[in-house]
Amino acid sequence: MLEKVLQIAFGTPDTTDQYDRDEIGLYMPMAIIAYLSWLLILPLFLMRGSKYVRFHCNQGLVLAIPATVIIIILSLLSKIPFIGILFFIIMVLFIIAYILVSAIGIANCVMGKAREIPYIGGVRILKDIVENEDEDENNEENDQKAEGNGIAAKVQETINKVLKR
Repeated sequence: MLEKVLQIAFGTPDTTDQYDRDEIGLYMPMAIIAYLSWLLILPLFLMRGSKYVRFHCNQGLVLAIPATVIIIILSLLSKIPFIGILFFIIMVLFIIAYILVSAIGIANCVMGKAREIPYIGGVRILKDIVENEDEDENNEENDQKAEGNGIAAKVQETINKVLKR
């Protein structure tokens, strides 16, 4: 039974070889924070250049967004007289499941792995940094062309910074 649970929990694709070993060791604490609900905003903005942290922030977002919506809906439904207790119990069970799935993500971080969360880990909310590198090169060329235009250059630079986020 335990072997089956571990297979489900850790049998997802392992993409650790795509990341630098030094980066994994250095940024492991920030990757762990990515699974602590909306605290994932900290590593998302502080470690913007780290592919490893960005991977785990994406996994944290895939958990946090639907969990927030579901918990809000269930908490509102739990206010209904008589059947509200049923929704409250479902909400408590959902929160326990959320904690367990977050623990799987944290365990992957502690082991230095970049594995997707079971079932929902394949969803990509954040773009990969590799995909953005080509866009950055194009934006730099556009910045150089716009340098001679004064105010237009500053506007273009601001737009490019916003788009890079």
